[in-house]
Amino acid sequence: KPLLIALGLSLITLTARAELPTHEFQLDNGLDVLVREDHRAPVITVMVWFKAGSIDEAPYETGLAHVLEHMMFKGSKRLDAGEFSRTVARFGGSDNAFTSYDFTAYFQQYEASRLPLALELEAERLKNLKIDDESFRRELQVVMEERRQRTDDKPTALAWEKFQAVARPGTGYAHPIIGWRDQLAQLQPRQARDWYDRFYVPGNATLVIAGDVTLEQVRPRVEKFFADLPRGETPPRPPRPSGVERNLVVTLWDWGQDSSFIHDEITTDKRNPTINGGGPVYGVSAGHGSLTVVDPVANSAVELTIPVRLDDPDNVPSRFPQTQLQPSYYWGDQLLWGRGGPDGHENSADPHNPMMDQKGRVWMTSTVRARANPDWCQEGSDNDYAEFFPLSRSGRQASYYDPETERFVLIDTCFGTHHLQFGEDANNTLWFSGDGNTIGWIDTKVYDETGDERFSQGWCPTVIDTNGDGKISKPWNEPRAEENDPALDTRIAGFGYGIIASPTDDSVWITRTGPFPGRLVRLDRGDNPPETCIAEVYEPPSIENPNVDPMKTGSAPRGIDVDRNGVIWAALSGSSHMASFDRTKCAVTNGPEATGQHCPEGWTLYPVPGPQMKGVETPGSADFHYYSWVDQYNTLGLGANIPIADGSTSDSLLALDPETGEWVVLRVPYPMAFYSRGLDGRIDDPDAGWRGRGLWANYGSNYVWHTEGGKGTKSKIVHFQIRPDPLAR
Repeated sequence: KPLLIALGLSLITLTARAELPTHEFQLDNGLDVLVREDHRAPVITVMVWFKAGSIDEAPYETGLAHVLEHMMFKGSKRLDAGEFSRTVARFGGSDNAFTSYDFTAYFQQYEASRLPLALELEAERLKNLKIDDESFRRELQVVMEERRQRTDDKPTALAWEKFQAVARPGTGYAHPIIGWRDQLAQLQPRQARDWYDRFYVPGNATLVIAGDVTLEQVRPRVEKFFADLPRGETPPRPPRPSGVERNLVVTLWDWGQDSSFIHDEITTDKRNPTINGGGPVYGVSAGHGSLTVVDPVANSAVELTIPVRLDDPDNVPSRFPQTQLQPSYYWGDQLLWGRGGPDGHENSADPHNPMMDQKGRVWMTSTVRARANPDWCQEGSDNDYAEFFPLSRSGRQASYYDPETERFVLIDTCFGTHHLQFGEDANNTLWFSGDGNTIGWIDTKVYDETGDERFSQGWCPTVIDTNGDGKISKPWNEPRAEENDPALDTRIAGFGYGIIASPTDDSVWITRTGPFPGRLVRLDRGDNPPETCIAEVYEPPSIENPNVDPMKTGSAPRGIDVDRNGVIWAALSGSSHMASFDRTKCAVTNGPEATGQHCPEGWTLYPVPGPQMKGVETPGSADFHYYSWVDQYNTLGLGANIPIADGSTSDSLLALDPETGEWVVLRVPYPMAFYSRGLDGRIDDPDAGWRGRGLWANYGSNYVWHTEGGKGTKSKIVHFQIRPDPLAR
């Protein structure tokens, strides 16, 4: 019988609790308010939850969320340090706070009539918190002592901390909430102020009031104390991996030095991804003028200096500044590149982009001399290409490294170079972007047979057939002419960024990022270049065309590639699309109307995942796409002809299924700040399943010390692989 009575009382209690009224409303500034009525005792609890925890900390500022929690009790415009808690105690209340991975929360508990006081105190520190340098430094020592007591002096706590770091790398849950000791010691007051301004805003907060109150009592008081606060803006947290994204395997190797600017990488011949299977991975270190090499089997790395032609390497000036305007926060007055490099010389080879040929040689765009071109490139030369379109200077030329002989070969070019790609013709033509006026090439078969750099190279200006006669004739309209003659063809100019040769015909395509909306340029050399060269131009559909919906504007093509069907794929760095362009859909390809916006039907734009920029009505993601690549041979495992864009500012590679329009986000979880540029895929062993293939990309930031880990961190080469399921071995 006593048992039945007890059960009955429990049921009554549960029923009463279930019936407690709960109300929810939101102020105009975004502050969410929850009111939970519980009149069983004349007490209240007031809590403020901020969606900001240690998961939101930058990799170099762990512990900041918790330190700011301490500072919330150290004074405001109306309250001296410690006065907040003294006031709470004076009126019979209690208060405290806690920081977690995902949230930081503050609470006060009182007799019910103290609701106005509790709200006024919370609003005061949310509006007027003071973080002066001296109080911050004192409180930082308190936090470090807290860490000593709770973690550093307890072997089990240290072991758990290290276990978390190993078990949950790059997730935001890998570092301790209280922070790593060395990073705590370096936290600055300005970082706490920035955290407060960014996260402690109504739009990122929830106010919870529970106890002996009613909605009618709460709402006007909340509005009185909190309604005048500005909403604030807090970026959303990125979504967790889902679907096939959970099957991603990422392997990383360090390479270069802690001051290296390793721009791009290459692992194989794009035309045959089994070349160099299991072999070294190569990267070009622009700042140090070197070729970095990682052996992923032996787990070793070396760095090889790329030579220039002059005996004195300082005679070829570096493009990197050789004076400091003011000391670096990390490096002081130390120069890192050019004369500040490892050997004290300018190291002006300045390699930018590597590609591998069918022999496993690594070809590069690199500087071999000063900018002024030799006479045979210029006006007055008897060189066929110089007679047709002379070139007076070039900023970068070409070279290759032969792993078999371990020697570099330097090749002078009249045209400037930036990116390079091999064609699929019998002569293995190597095409180059990077000249503002021309597209250049090296016939590598001829070069290998003769060693003659003059005889094996050529170039053509980009001239479009605007008079519609099917050929290019001199004279032509020049760029930026005040008025074009419709009877003439028209030369177009602009920095040629990306380049790709089509596998279905003899054409080559480049991207020109600007002027708006940017353009693709197609070049057909014909059978007797340079006289038979003819160009075409295609701009992404944009507001420049009155027949295009402004909301479907694309802009700034940058990276470029092609699938096995000859369809061009380009990452649009301005509007944040992956774009396909199928020339076979164009009704018009030359003539007076074919000046850019004449073939919107050839384009398909795929919006890239990522937050849209606030206030931008036309497409404009906050992500940036440095380059793009097409997985023609299923080296990753998602299928053939899968276009992939760099998510350069989202720590990721972005793979698109063209049939469904769905994206797979391949995010590098650790260390943060994976800023990719070039990428490629290799098949190491076609019989080894997922383990025998994968993508490669590198941390390509100019400033690798901004990567998680800070100064001393090296650039990394990253191998991406997709397992058939998350537990596949």
